[in-house]
Amino acid sequence: DVSALLGHWQLTTDPNMVASNLVFASLVLAVSALKLPSYTPACSRNDPKLNECVVRHGQQAIPQFINGDPKYRVPKLDPLTINQLSVRQGTRQVGISLQVRDCQIYGLRNAKFISARTDLKKRHIEWDFKIPSLQIQGFYNISGKVLILPISGFGKANITINDLSITYKYDWMLV
Repeated sequence: DVSALLGHWQLTTDPNMVASNLVFASLVLAVSALKLPSYTPACSRNDPKLNECVVRHGQQAIPQFINGDPKYRVPKLDPLTINQLSVRQGTRQVGISLQVRDCQIYGLRNAKFISARTDLKKRHIEWDFKIPSLQIQGFYNISGKVLILPISGFGKANITINDLSITYKYDWMLV
């Protein structure tokens, strides 16, 4: 059932992927062959306009799931609470390690499902989303290095990402 699928879903630590995974979790019900909630109609796998159906029904699902749905184990999505995000970028010479804990993520309610590409034979999907503004609040700890200059700090974080474009790529297996 859907709750089993979402019950094992885990967030990535990449902030860009956090948003896409959250939107994916709320939209997985729109394209799944599993039992759907009454407010999320299914798309027929034989529909010649399957991708358009996925986008239409997926966009309709976002406002339905934004406050969460305990029956399907969908958490409240705006704000979404995440214990910790970790980002590691770069090399030993130029790189950073950033952790943000006790995160509140705002802006997912404004996500727009732009397009979908579904390949049922290859069991592959690609979904494109736009989020006008995503805000992450929490407490940060950063360390890194730019050549010989060390970087370190900690404190309150308020990260705003404007005009965020996300492409979510997913391969699935039937079990």
